[in-house]
Amino acid sequence: MNSFNLRALALTSGITYAICLVLLAWSGAYGWGLQIVDLLANFYTGYDITAYGAFLGAIWGFVVGFIFGAVFGYFYNYLAKRCKKKLF
Repeated sequence: MNSFNLRALALTSGITYAICLVLLAWSGAYGWGLQIVDLLANFYTGYDITAYGAFLGAIWGFVVGFIFGAVFGYFYNYLAKRCKKKLF
């Protein structure tokens, strides 16, 4: 039976989402994706196209990605243990 390492999945998800938010903020500084940055700024306090805003976005991204990665891994492991029948 395959299962996810919850700590590794949560850390990987958090780091990946943090990098994505920083790259999006940097691209917004060049005029690309400003509407997406503005939309995300409504959810993540302090997120903006500035260096400080990108730093805050990285923190938000890590926290949110960590939580979603852990929840996804938990549910995957839970269902993998309960579903014994192979579908494919």
